[in-house]
Amino acid sequence: VNIAKDSYLDDDKNVGQRAEELPVTPEEALQRKGKAKFPIKELQAQKIYLETNPVYLSAWNNGWLTRNENGKVLFRPSSNAIPLNDYPIKINATGNIGCVSILQHPLKLQDGNIAPIYEVSVDGYSEDEITHSDSVGAIYVYKGYSKRIAKDNLSGNIVAKYVGRLPKTRDFARLCLDLTEYYGAIGKLHFEKRGGGKIVYDYAESKNKKHYLATTINKAFYGMKEKYTTYGNHFTAEENRLGLDYLRDWLLEEVEVLEDKEKLTYKYRLHNIYDIGLLKELINFVENNNYDRISAMRQLMF
Repeated sequence: VNIAKDSYLDDDKNVGQRAEELPVTPEEALQRKGKAKFPIKELQAQKIYLETNPVYLSAWNNGWLTRNENGKVLFRPSSNAIPLNDYPIKINATGNIGCVSILQHPLKLQDGNIAPIYEVSVDGYSEDEITHSDSVGAIYVYKGYSKRIAKDNLSGNIVAKYVGRLPKTRDFARLCLDLTEYYGAIGKLHFEKRGGGKIVYDYAESKNKKHYLATTINKAFYGMKEKYTTYGNHFTAEENRLGLDYLRDWLLEEVEVLEDKEKLTYKYRLHNIYDIGLLKELINFVENNNYDRISAMRQLMF
């Protein structure tokens, strides 16, 4: 018996063929030569899979966060909320504001507390009132693992997101903190010190919510000790490249093995990504360009 290591989606030959036939200009091919860090064929196949199975895209709940009379953060679905699912960003009926999109709400333990398995990562912006820019903010909520929570296909993957540009940077910072609070991610809000990250820090400090901020991760990663706590990250060019390598490895992490007579089929982490905008951005990645979703995801890899 010949055991072939096929990917999860390659069993559908039509999907695989269509993925390979997606148009790539000669200019794009030249740009990508030696720089295609990500598994383009697999990402294209997953994108097509979502486009041809709309049940996965409709699984996202779109809306906004609000607070009740007791100050608790709540999610309010809205039929007027339109997510930004394109790359490059396309302006829709609401401009480039976007909305909060949730695939799975925070899971709770038997004691009623939110399971401590969530992390939030942000790529922000630093200028107000630019409502037609293709440079936006990105927030991702990552669901980790716990022995007290049953594992599912979203374990180790994205369960909520915001991609868009609110008119005021302070409103974006508030959304970052509110989404972090909604998922109970105390000490798990990752952001970069430069640009919009400083606004997130300043807002958290002004609202006495610094306990939601993650401490500097690249210092700890390289074994550097500091006498005081620092928040936010400042990545060097080398660390940025390393983060992209980690992101590629995460995409190709094997999460399930399916046996089918004469072959084994491997399901990778990327096959549990239901954010079509992120897939488009990964497919079109060329180093040194602006990628807001990837910048947010990269921080989660450290």
